[in-house]
Amino acid sequence: MTTVSERLASLPTIDRRTALALASGFAAALLVLALTVPPSLTAVLVADGPLPAGTALGDLPVTFRDVDNTDGLIIGSDIGELADWTLVTPLAEGEPLLASLIRPPQQITAPRQMALAVPATQAVLGSVQAGDSVDILVTRSEGVGSKAITEVLARDVYVISAVVAESSAFGDELRLVLAVTDELAIDLANASHAGDIDLVKVNP
Repeated sequence: MTTVSERLASLPTIDRRTALALASGFAAALLVLALTVPPSLTAVLVADGPLPAGTALGDLPVTFRDVDNTDGLIIGSDIGELADWTLVTPLAEGEPLLASLIRPPQQITAPRQMALAVPATQAVLGSVQAGDSVDILVTRSEGVGSKAITEVLARDVYVISAVVAESSAFGDELRLVLAVTDELAIDLANASHAGDIDLVKVNP
């Protein structure tokens, strides 16, 4: 099979020079085209005026801007489902909204965070995910042979994060970080030592 170099070598001198010049020009044109193609832009939310902390996004002036790097930013051209989320740090006009600076309403009413580990079989087989809400049940027993009593410890507890940890010895374990009040944190700490905890996933 004849290569491009062999074909160029077989051309008359002037044709080889012309072909090389055309090839160089074509390569340069491709390079210029690649450098001048605008990057892909994505809409992100930005402050359309001074934004105070502690206010729901739906009550604030928010617009959007097209950017080429969305790391840490909130993608979209409107507030949408984030209307009841709250800004926790004030922003000046034109500053982008960062995902790390907003909180769901559940974390405003329950501003503390608490870790909890539950066997996956007692936590909807480990299917609970960040952003879900769960009811927490605790089952207590006075001792061997006594009747076990189950009660609802808390309802609609917001899940900040959830990870399933595999364990061959005791089965999979769901490790969560929950949004809690001071009172719930105390109740949950007591319950985790006094009985078995089960999680019930709340359907949206």
